[in-house]
Amino acid sequence: MGLESLEAEIASIRESATSVQRTYSQNVTSIQNDATLSDTGKSDQKADAYAHAKADLGALRQREEAVINAAINSRKAIIEAPTKPTASSIISYRDAQDRTDRIADADEAKALIERALRQDDLYLAHAIFDRATQERWHGVAQVFTHAKPEYADTVRELQTLIDTRDAGLERTMQYAIFAS
Repeated sequence: MGLESLEAEIASIRESATSVQRTYSQNVTSIQNDATLSDTGKSDQKADAYAHAKADLGALRQREEAVINAAINSRKAIIEAPTKPTASSIISYRDAQDRTDRIADADEAKALIERALRQDDLYLAHAIFDRATQERWHGVAQVFTHAKPEYADTVRELQTLIDTRDAGLERTMQYAIFAS
């Protein structure tokens, strides 16, 4: 799925969330203005409306997260594909991942990825790149794309997707519901 199409799908999901929030607010106002309900009746109906809206918003948030994570995994698969064709290459990649787990910071990662790329150690280079995307070490990712320009667009999309996924406050507010 292209980035524009993904953004459109996320926008659609978020529009659905806005609709749920709007409906909840209208329901609460209607309940508050219902003269036939006692205070207990109003409270019970508002609690029920809140529970339904919260469940709907939770499902929409999970759907957005699933869409984003699928797109991230798809971009990672494109980048990692050349390094995983056999059982032995999977083991080599795992060993490289274990080695990258011991990297302390971006400077160390940058030096190590430069060396891996010079030595054509794609398993280690890809493992370092993966760690760099997790840690947001953009300079390391730039070293990777400079050496592997065929991945530049995919890396850029991957970084955008990770930023979108990790925009915690924005997403929280998008799917929040405030009890009235």
